[in-house]
Amino acid sequence: MNLNMEWHSIYYVSILEKFLLFLFLLTPLAVLLRRSCFKNWGFFECSLFILAFHLLTQHLRTIPYTAILLSYPLAVSSKAILEYLYDKMPHFLSFLKRAYSFLNLQEERGISVHWYAAALLFAIFCYSPSIFAEKDAYGSPTPTYCPQEAIKYLVNIAKEKPLKVYASPNNGGCLTFFGNKKVLAIIDDRNTMLGEKRYKDYIKFCNRTKDFRRLLKKQNADYTILDLKEDKKIIDELHRQKIEEVYKNDTHIVFSVPDIVLSTPKNEKKQPFTPPAA
Repeated sequence: MNLNMEWHSIYYVSILEKFLLFLFLLTPLAVLLRRSCFKNWGFFECSLFILAFHLLTQHLRTIPYTAILLSYPLAVSSKAILEYLYDKMPHFLSFLKRAYSFLNLQEERGISVHWYAAALLFAIFCYSPSIFAEKDAYGSPTPTYCPQEAIKYLVNIAKEKPLKVYASPNNGGCLTFFGNKKVLAIIDDRNTMLGEKRYKDYIKFCNRTKDFRRLLKKQNADYTILDLKEDKKIIDELHRQKIEEVYKNDTHIVFSVPDIVLSTPKNEKKQPFTPPAA
């Protein structure tokens, strides 16, 4: 697991990062092709573009802000490139010229072209709603990624007191969303808020499967949700120690943490449970 992954540098490996870089490079291209469209740019517009460039070279976390800052330069650049292509368009593409002229005329007459753009975007997203998204990681929750059924089981058995569940940090958001305040995630992927020690403990105890039981008690967990494939060694060890299995499906398994007292090694302080901030 990569700690502080959101603060890693942008390597332009994923299609989203490459697409964002492509949008950024459209502005210098537009300046070269149609400089007259940028003659009214002042300090504010230039600052937007420079700030977008700065954020584009920083971290994965800054990608959304880069996209927002690029919206205005991209609109101007797109118009400049379209005007250039309009002038250079060959005769056999004259139908595109007529369509562009029609839209310009509609705009001059005060008839908004936003409806045309909205219809086009609607058609694109109906055809492919997840063009840039990785389905398992960023799309709708799938059983292989989000233990939704296991969480539903815990929600159903939860009584007045919320259940504290120890699971992979990658499932923290899923636990918080589907837990409905009846199931609380002990750790999630916001390690910048919780501190890296919790995550290093998680990795350490996952590597030393015999001590995973100690980690559960140290965090005052009521249950733990484990992935059948990713956590096979831990599951085998918990079975060997005869820890009670309370739920299992094709992708995940839930163990009940026994109410026992474990001796605390020297120089190791017990960490009280602090639920992640919503």
